[in-house]
Order: sequence, then C-alpha cells, then structure tokens
Amino acid sequence: MTQPWFWIMLGCTFAAFWAAPLRLRLSILTAASLAFIFLILDGTDANDGKPLISATAQRLAMIAMVGWALAFYFLAPLAKKEGPGKKWTVLLLILGIVGFLAWFKYVPVITARFGAGPMRFFIPLGISYFTFKLIHYALEVGRGTIKDRSLDAFLSYVFLFPAFTAGPIERFDHYLAARETRLSKEAIAEGLSRIIVGLVKFLVIAQMVMVLIFGQRTMVELLYDFNTLGAWDVWKFMIAAYLQMYLGFSAYTDLAIGASRLFGLKIAENFNWPIFASNITEFWKRWHMSLANWCMTYIYMPTLGKWRNPYIASYLTFIIMGIWHAGALPWIAWGLYHATGLAAYQWWGKYRRQKKWQFFNGAAWKYACIPITFLVITGSFAFTEMQPSTTESYGGTMDSLRLLGKMLFLPVTR
Repeated sequence: MTQPWFWIMLGCTFAAFWAAPLRLRLSILTAASLAFIFLILDGTDANDGKPLISATAQRLAMIAMVGWALAFYFLAPLAKKEGPGKKWTVLLLILGIVGFLAWFKYVPVITARFGAGPMRFFIPLGISYFTFKLIHYALEVGRGTIKDRSLDAFLSYVFLFPAFTAGPIERFDHYLAARETRLSKEAIAEGLSRIIVGLVKFLVIAQMVMVLIFGQRTMVELLYDFNTLGAWDVWKFMIAAYLQMYLGFSAYTDLAIGASRLFGLKIAENFNWPIFASNITEFWKRWHMSLANWCMTYIYMPTLGKWRNPYIASYLTFIIMGIWHAGALPWIAWGLYHATGLAAYQWWGKYRRQKKWQFFNGAAWKYACIPITFLVITGSFAFTEMQPSTTESYGGTMDSLRLLGKMLFLPVTR
C-alpha cells in the first residue's frame, strides 16, 4: 500500500467513483479493486521474495478466489430455503473455503515437514482475510441477518483494495450501514488525515526512529549469537519486534481506513493503543480488534454455549487463531501462550472477587499493570518471530522456548 501503484489507483478510483451515478459506484470500486490486486501480483514466493511462482499462477489463484466469492454469493441464500439440503449448504461452503485456504497455506508446510519437498510456497494475496469474510457472510445470510444482497455491494466488500491485504475483517452489515452516498469535506479531511498518520507511523517512526533506537538485528542473528547474549539483549529484541509489529500493522490499518473513508466508507477500527492495556483481556479488546471480534462471535461464544467452560473456549479460539495466522508450530504455541495468559487472568479475577480484594480494582493498580501486561505480551513474540525462513535453519518452537527461558533469566543455551 505504500507503492506508487496504490496511490495512482486510489486517485483515479476516487475521481471515477464520485463522478459516477450512485447505482454504479460500488461496481466501479469492485472493478478498481480487482484491477489493482491483479496488477500488484508479481510472482514472488511467501518466504524470501524469490521468483519461485509465476505471476500467472498467482493470478489464477486470484481468479479462483473470485469464483469462490460468486459461489458464496449465489449459494449461501439456499440455507434460508426449506428442503433436505438446507442445513448442509453453509457447512459445505465453509468446508470448501477452509480447504482452499489449507491447500495454499498449510499443505505445503505439512508436506515439507515430512520431507516431501522444500518449504517454499506461495500464498494468494489476502486469502486469510478473504476466507474469514466469506465465512461471516455465509453464516449471517444463513441466519437471515443480512438483508441487502446486491452483487456489487458484496464484491466491493470482499475485494475492497485498501483493506484486502491487511484487513480489518469488516462485517458486511457494518460495511453497508456505515456507507455515505455524498462526498463531504469531513470525509475527505478524515480520510487524508488518517492516511498521513499511517504514513508517518510507518515511514518515520517504524522505519527510522525504531531502527535508531533498537538497531536492525534479525532473528537469525539473535539465534546465532544466542549463547553469548544476556537476557536484556533478548528483551530488547522482543520489545522492538512487538513495537515494530504494532506500528507497521496499525499503520496499514490507518491507510486502509483513511483510503476507504475517501469513498464514503467507515470500515472497522482494528487497534486502540494496545500497548497501554492493563491486562491481557483488555489487550485483546485493543489489538487486531476485527479478528478478535470475529473469533469471539464465531468460535468463542458457540464453544462456550456448547461446553459451558470459558477455558476450553479460550484455548480452542486461540489455537484456531494461531493456525489462521500460519500453518507452523510456533504460531500454535503462540495461541497456547495467549490462551494460558487469558485463563490465568480469568482465574485471578475470580479468586480476587471471592476474597473481596478491592485494592486490585483501583486506578493505581491498573496503571502499575500496564508495563506488566506489556512485558507479558512481549513474551509472545518469541513465537511470532519464528517465521519459515528462520525455522528452516533453527528449532522453531524449541528455540522460542529457549528465548522465553533467556527472558526469564534462566541459564539457557542452544
């Protein structure tokens, strides 16, 4: 989204969108989104940017994604009709799109793990967000909560180019309800100011200030020097990783929200200063909020309703969330880490209520917990930084655990 093509497409689409009659605007936005996505596909693989997969293969995968979107649009309404196949329609659609996601994102990792080939593969652009949007759409159409089902609105929602690659995971009903049909000075001012905030956050703070403060050490370099590093060196690296992830990801969200605002759209917020959360529950109300809300609605609450156990619901939710991020053991371990943190906090909250300890409800304790929560969340980046390029040469989850041990000042070596 920081490439010249994005700004050219944004400017041209903005002009065409508002010059067109109202009935054609979402179709123009859809066409521009698909054109932009096809334009930026360059055939690089998901690991190191080398041209392993042709751009043609990626575009064929994108055509398949368009086919899946059309299938969901036309088949999901069948779930509302009476008949023997009613209850299976949504289930088959969900199984199909999850299988499509798994084919690109998880099968290559599994086959590589068992020696069936090198761990080099490509992942279609935006496929994870695309999958969750379609699942949301199918479930809500099946429940009858989505009334407006125009094809142009649906396709513009699924392929909206400012938000396609990095979210947020917008709800279709919110996407339509928050749409404005007249261009206003307020919308332009809000959109441009949000874009500026995103650019400053990404280009200045994340790319320049953070580098000056923390340097540019990579995970490979950290693991290579592991035995000679002190705990503070590992903490410094992990804090930098956390802040870089937050700044970069939230900057892309700023750009997506700002660019969408120029089309009269108010898409969902995704971050609310999570680095200032005072506990892990609050953190997940502030970090990647659209993903957290999606998982709360479609995983946590149904699991809680079935099993009546918040701990089971938390663990299942975060395991699925980890798998959604990547088909790698470090990400599953990341999910277990956060689920354990939430379970511990839930238990602690219940225990202190039983003891009627009012001190822990005060402002002083809340502010004291902000740095504690920050450090707890920082620990999870020992798992998220273990990307495929490093796990090919290093121990993946085991090295993550060694890093955590080092952060706890234990005498850990490799």
